[in-house]
Amino acid sequence: MPRSCEATHPAIGALPNDWRAGAGPDCQWSRRSGLRSISTRQHGGHGPTGRRKRLAVTTLRLMNASALSWIGLPMSAVAEVLDVLRRMLDERGLRWFVFGAQAVAVRGAPRATQDIDITVQVERTGIQALVRSLESAGLRHRHPDLADDLLARGAVVPLVHSSGMEVDLVVAGSGLETMALDRASRVAIDGVEVPVAHATDLAVMKVLAGRGKDLDDLRSLLAGGEVDLEEARDLLGQFEEALGRGDLLARLEEAVAAIE
Repeated sequence: MPRSCEATHPAIGALPNDWRAGAGPDCQWSRRSGLRSISTRQHGGHGPTGRRKRLAVTTLRLMNASALSWIGLPMSAVAEVLDVLRRMLDERGLRWFVFGAQAVAVRGAPRATQDIDITVQVERTGIQALVRSLESAGLRHRHPDLADDLLARGAVVPLVHSSGMEVDLVVAGSGLETMALDRASRVAIDGVEVPVAHATDLAVMKVLAGRGKDLDDLRSLLAGGEVDLEEARDLLGQFEEALGRGDLLARLEEAVAAIE
């Protein structure tokens, strides 16, 4: 990042580093935080007295959700929902991670999306209690008439927040999801720090899904440079053997060739 993007404004001294993504025409959107935040740009110049003066240009964009109150800006819908999920799930000591387009925006490149996908490790006997607690925080079932049946199956719980943002809650199984839980890391999405799946696990998920937009996301992840290709190949080879398929590795290699 250009030196002029360095944050030195006194108002941000106590704020998280994720805010300091850049300001001014030299600076870019932070790939990891997905936002432009408070920063300053220093310009040298000589005034009438011949002394160098510094001009601090402060840009306010999407702000860290945990500190919005002091500037009076509203949260984005994504930040609002992620903040609720983080609070509710972390307070219960549940392991979870964000995947899907919101995760690709962090590990690869942003794309428009109107939903949030999360995987949560929770006992099936505790799913209903978790959903009730989420409902109290503004996340209700998208299909209330099918809620009991879907909860009984315990695989995916479709929710919608009062803001209109949809959330698909996937109950973690064994295998890839357990591995993804183990190495998810917390990064900022719209200023809210949440656990996000590793780029390699996301790439494998995208190959398995195989839709057009998934393959677009796969190429984005590969271009981001965080995917361990050897590990991805090994995992997909295991999936091919387990599922009796022979197209998964070829799908990955086609995406690799497309970005070279």
